[in-house]
Amino acid sequence: MRYARFRPSARLAPYVESLWVQQDRTDASCHPFPATRVLPTGTLDIAFYFHERFEQVGPDGRTPLPEVAVTGPQTSYREYAATGRTGIVLVRFRPGAAAAILRVPLREIRDRNVDLADCVGAIGMRRVLARVRSARTSADRVARVQEYLESRLGAPGPATVLAAVARIEATRGRETVPAVARGAGVSSRQLQRQFGEHVGVSPKTLGRLVRLQHALDLHAAGATWSMTALDAGYQDQSHLANECRSLCGLSPVRVFRRKRATPLADFFNTDDGSGSAFRTVYL
Repeated sequence: MRYARFRPSARLAPYVESLWVQQDRTDASCHPFPATRVLPTGTLDIAFYFHERFEQVGPDGRTPLPEVAVTGPQTSYREYAATGRTGIVLVRFRPGAAAAILRVPLREIRDRNVDLADCVGAIGMRRVLARVRSARTSADRVARVQEYLESRLGAPGPATVLAAVARIEATRGRETVPAVARGAGVSSRQLQRQFGEHVGVSPKTLGRLVRLQHALDLHAAGATWSMTALDAGYQDQSHLANECRSLCGLSPVRVFRRKRATPLADFFNTDDGSGSAFRTVYL
């Protein structure tokens, strides 16, 4: 499997955290790959498939993803599996930024995978997908996706939302919602409403996800689980374990054990120096 990470253009940088290409000519229908568990971050992704699509694996079976799949902000883990040759250009948005391009309330696609055409219309989307599929290099594919996204840029999200997201990240999710709202200069009710529109999850949920990400980073840096729990703001190690099982479906020990278990996890689950509290973890 080959992976490549790309920085967003200057115009997209305020909205997009990163773009990356995942590609493999091995046919998963002949050589099955295990399903990948994706832990929640509260961010939004758009995946442009230039080879076979992935499927979401759930208790009721497998559901094929759209050709251009918008994965809304997630509040719990999801599992995905390849169906054939893998070829994806994936765009990862910053929390509070994707609504400027999709122009739909993000609460409507929370915990869902939807077709980009349902959010922006089919004509332009089909055109850019055809251009991505005809491109010969990863850089060309990414450039064509970025051109399309730039053409759709609207007004950025409210400054209050962006300030609140930044505060949640800076405090590692440890502040209460009223404190975050005061720091952003709005009431808790206003902040809740704005988050539903522009982030897709509540401030409290985003804080929970950021805090768990911080806890995993603390343990990776060498802290014991008991010290990790206290330093990350949990009541005790049991509180951390319960929160991890709620969000990830696994204990902290099992999450950490699987963080480097596959090439995908090995590439993405390490700190690349950005220090982002919204880094997606693959297991």
